[in-house]
Parts: sequence; structure tokens; C-alpha cells
Amino acid sequence: MSLVIALVSFKGAAYEDAKQWVCHFENYCEYRGLNAKKKLALCKVLLTPGAATWLDLLPDESKATWETLRGKILERYLTPEYLHFRSAKLIFNTKM
Repeated sequence: MSLVIALVSFKGAAYEDAKQWVCHFENYCEYRGLNAKKKLALCKVLLTPGAATWLDLLPDESKATWETLRGKILERYLTPEYLHFRSAKLIFNTKM
């Protein structure tokens, strides 16, 4: 039996859940036994279109370690809690 675990890239699109992506990424890295340097390198590869452009514009000190970059990703792409409630309200109050 072969186990395949797929890693998904992160675009930074509004529909993507940054917290869930980071959690999945960290679980994968732990499973693969990646050290901090390889974890950071892999993350940089998995950030695509919009998120890759954002990454390129970050100062070097903001992307020097995984922990720092992780914080920046969540700071930039985490959906504010109040928007979750707003989205739910729109869904449940929409007349069809």
C-alpha cells in the first residue's frame, strides 16, 4: 500500500484559508522530517501567483525563518473573524 500526501500551493486568493494551509503545510513538514531550512525553502516554492509576488516584496528579515514567514503569511492572509460572520449572514439571509 502506498500513501500519497499532496501538498497544495497557496495563491493568496480570498477563497483560500491561510490558517488551514499553514496547518497542513506544517503537518506535512513534520511527517517528512524537514528541518527549518528545508521547510522555509518548500514554503517559498508553494507560494504561487499573488502570494509569490507578495513574498518577493517582503524584506529579507521577514522571510529569514519559517516562524517569521509563518507569522507574516497569517498576518497578511488570515480572514478577519468578523468577515466569517458577515459571510455567514449573507449566505443565510439571501433570498432564493
